[in-house]
Amino acid sequence: MSSPTTFEMKLLSSLVKVFPDATLDSQLQRPALSSLCGETVSFQVAYKHPSNIVRGWACLEIDTPIADWIFARRVRYMPGSIPKSSRTDDGYITTQAGIFPDLLEQFDLNRLPLISGQWQSIWIDIDVPPDADSSTYPINVRVETPSGEVLGTGSLNLTVIGAVLPELSIPYTRWFHTDCLATYYGVDVFSDRHWEVIENFLDYTIKHGQNMVLTPIHTPPLDTEVGGERPTVQLIDVSVDGDKYTFGFEKLDKWVKCASIQA
Repeated sequence: MSSPTTFEMKLLSSLVKVFPDATLDSQLQRPALSSLCGETVSFQVAYKHPSNIVRGWACLEIDTPIADWIFARRVRYMPGSIPKSSRTDDGYITTQAGIFPDLLEQFDLNRLPLISGQWQSIWIDIDVPPDADSSTYPINVRVETPSGEVLGTGSLNLTVIGAVLPELSIPYTRWFHTDCLATYYGVDVFSDRHWEVIENFLDYTIKHGQNMVLTPIHTPPLDTEVGGERPTVQLIDVSVDGDKYTFGFEKLDKWVKCASIQA
């Protein structure tokens, strides 16, 4: 199939995985969204630059009366060398190694990358306030060159339902590895900066519906190489003097207070 010679753009569901060589059928497009008050809904802006034009930069314009509710990020492709285990079923998007749409990265809306012949996508979150008015709001998306030439347009409507999203009544959690945060950010475990990072990530998980968090009273032993060691992040300090054990709960108290404040 020959590569397109014109700019292509589609508004897609947040459930669609946009690969560089994807075939994006029209039924995948999102003409409308609906949301309760206090809910976050998402969609994607997928676009492909013509293969006969060198790469460059464009501007993403979003015209809507609810601009303050909108947060846009670029979907970055990440390498995946082991996308499957030894046994698979028909539920895999692909079992082949390659690059996958994964990382959501903040970017300058005036520096939208145009890569020839490849689909790229922008992730749009709409954070609907709890006190939002029940109404239907238009959202118009436009990609332009820096000189103002319109490359592609798309539009959809968001209907806000006049009811507040209720709090989740069941416990919902995901892994929360404080040792990984310390390693990634290059900070000392339970230093002031480490606690700041922990608080930021707790706040982010809560905004995405999590209402329970793993509390590492002892360092999680998962995925630790035999004979190896992971950074120690247990919250209870233990000291031994002969037959006497002493326990310190200062870090645990701080963890509980931190989690309570974020919630």
